[in-house]
Amino acid sequence: MFEYVEHGILERPEEEEKWDLDKFKKIFRVENVSKPESLTLEFDMLNVDCSFANALRRMLIAEVPSVAIDRIYMYQNTSVISDETLSLRIALIPLNIDPSQVPFPQQPLPADDAVASLDASSHFLFDFSEKCTKDFLKNDPTAATNKSRWIYSSSLKWLPLPGQEERYSECKPGPVNEKILINKLVLGTELEAKCLAVKGLGRDHAKFQPVSACYYKFHPRITLNERVEGQMAETLKSSFADGVIEIEPVTGVAKVANPRLDNGSREHMRHPELKSSVKVFVDPKQCIFTVESVARPPEKLLIEAFGVMLEKCQHFLAVTDKCEFGGMFKDGDDVSSSLVCGRLVSLQVLAMSTDGSRATFRFDGEDHTLGAALRFCILRNKDAKFCGYCVPHPLEDCIHLEVHAKRDLSAVELLKSGLKTLQAAFEHMRNCFDISFSQL
Repeated sequence: MFEYVEHGILERPEEEEKWDLDKFKKIFRVENVSKPESLTLEFDMLNVDCSFANALRRMLIAEVPSVAIDRIYMYQNTSVISDETLSLRIALIPLNIDPSQVPFPQQPLPADDAVASLDASSHFLFDFSEKCTKDFLKNDPTAATNKSRWIYSSSLKWLPLPGQEERYSECKPGPVNEKILINKLVLGTELEAKCLAVKGLGRDHAKFQPVSACYYKFHPRITLNERVEGQMAETLKSSFADGVIEIEPVTGVAKVANPRLDNGSREHMRHPELKSSVKVFVDPKQCIFTVESVARPPEKLLIEAFGVMLEKCQHFLAVTDKCEFGGMFKDGDDVSSSLVCGRLVSLQVLAMSTDGSRATFRFDGEDHTLGAALRFCILRNKDAKFCGYCVPHPLEDCIHLEVHAKRDLSAVELLKSGLKTLQAAFEHMRNCFDISFSQL
């Protein structure tokens, strides 16, 4: 448990329980799953380590794919917004295209918008052309007030490539919301551009993020150590967010109503008379998770995020099963990479002790999303002596994982054991969510 105190957060150590996969499968629970409204989903995860919760959050933000505008061919822009700023505004408009039906682009994007250079299976072309004329200002009822033409996302018009019109006849590609303001044109100004959309990952650019916000917090626990009533009760109630503290209408005594609404402000500590009356904790074993999607159902994004981790584990387990894995990797070696979840990844051994009990592994294309969760699983193995990882340089897209096993086990076997545990844990979590979503 962690307690809120004046100078920060104080850890209150409890007796650490031994973690193992079988026990995790018995005690892990998903509760308080809200019915998705306005593309927002909230739920509680109980008895889960924060490395798992954070891996899920990072995958939703950065590794679940979506389709967004990635290349803009600007032919005319006489507005006050520069070409690069306007291009960024257009690219951030969410599109209603299902990425599961679209492959990742296999070739670099073309230098022009010629139809012959585009791939109908992975490319989507949009026209973006608008002018502000005297006739428009004269006839538009809002122009008298605005004295300009407001350009919205509805101006993005889909230009079907050969074969796309039949394929997307039921749901034509376009903006999720047609009322997103992009630009304002005054008399005589115009815009003319072609926009090319492809499938991508939020890890490469924020425009590909399928969520607008994705976060979690530990569940608050509030304890009243003594009876609080009268004016002190009113002061206590006003010190917390609405709904956290309520006052009994008959007795006037304060009580804790809904601690999950607490925002950790510690406002009650500004009142000396309340310091000893209230204790506020957070429970690291229970996470309140919130997912805000921009286009697709958030429960589907969540299941896809679990699929990303499972595919990672499956790929790296296949690599470690190769008979040649375990050989030393040197700079300049031709190391083959594989495309996993839209990114090139590889796994090599950088260094290994003579007895094979200690090794440093290099995961290209990976970061803290895999590193923290995998480290947690490896350290829970009784044969693990040490495990740590780092990102060698902020500009390097890789992690170095060092593993030290006891004498009766090799570092490679310990790594495989950690990957299998991580895979089984996330598969069980996904199954629990499947059951919870089916009951909504």
